[in-house]
Amino acid sequence: MRPCLLLNDFNGGGAERLVKDLAVELDQRNDVDPVVVASNRRGELEEAFEESGVELSVLGVDVAIASVGNGTARLLSRLRELDVDVVHSHLAFSDLVGRLACLGLSLPHVSTYHNVEEKRPPLKRAVEHATRPLSEQIVCVSDGVRQSYGNDPRMRVIYNAIDVEAFNGRVAAADPANVPKRVQSAETVFLNVARCVDVKRQWDLISAMERLDAPDAHLVVVGDGPLRSDLEAIVSEKGLSESVTITGFVDSIEPYYACADAFVSSSSKEGLPTTHIEAMAAELPVISTDIPGVREIVEHDTTGYLCPVGEPETLAGTMQRIHGKDCRHLADRGYQTAMSTFSMERVAAEHASLYWEVAGDS
Repeated sequence: MRPCLLLNDFNGGGAERLVKDLAVELDQRNDVDPVVVASNRRGELEEAFEESGVELSVLGVDVAIASVGNGTARLLSRLRELDVDVVHSHLAFSDLVGRLACLGLSLPHVSTYHNVEEKRPPLKRAVEHATRPLSEQIVCVSDGVRQSYGNDPRMRVIYNAIDVEAFNGRVAAADPANVPKRVQSAETVFLNVARCVDVKRQWDLISAMERLDAPDAHLVVVGDGPLRSDLEAIVSEKGLSESVTITGFVDSIEPYYACADAFVSSSSKEGLPTTHIEAMAAELPVISTDIPGVREIVEHDTTGYLCPVGEPETLAGTMQRIHGKDCRHLADRGYQTAMSTFSMERVAAEHASLYWEVAGDS
């Protein structure tokens, strides 16, 4: 089986990391020979993809509406050269050019939807509805994502995943030398890993820290994005510079998981957040928002705690509950859940079965 895993670029988001890890796991199977095709080389994960050992091809086109025609033409030509059996695309631009190219070549096509439909802007939503019939199957990363699109009969849920044991090992061996000293020395470190964008609502975490009765606690937000400077301004205005750190992009996330005592998230919308799985693989309790996608990872009062969206007071109270406490029972159950439900080996096997299914039906 020769699947083409198609993505926009090498940005460091959850979709891109999933494609890399999935391709590596598929490449280790005897029945699958994957190739990864990207529209362009932009993004901080390019080196990781290059070093993965998986065959890689780059089209050299921008991810933009104006590039759809050129991207489709280049993909058509590249797919002929690569002699693939099925195309599996991730994210809106890749879905569109992938569907059009597969139509021209009579190849089966699979899409993965990483986020709920509400996160798509109107134009992307319209294009998705118009071209969805061109996909034989659509993978949704959570049941919440599938329900948001109306439970189309061609949709199935295959969870996001990571190599749980490998990630746990990297965290255990991580060198915290590059983690700021004020983070390392805190009694309780609350870790948030996310881009600084509206839906992540990190301002709620900052407000929670303002309310927290724990001067020896520290919140570290690992991520970059358009709202980073706004968040840093909020931290300064509230006088929280000694207890809140926003790092921007970092080359290695594992040292931050190693320093953390709990993972926190204040997102208003998620597909199935890989960071929450990473947190459980790192044996951290999770405090997150009670939203679709997250509910399928975090079991309240068993692997962590769920709070309403937009209530920093509740977040603060829950963070207070963990501060300075032994939460080994939450961490152990979280790790067990990550191993049993969100392991890359299991998810790669599900994808391999899907590829055989759709290629056999075409």
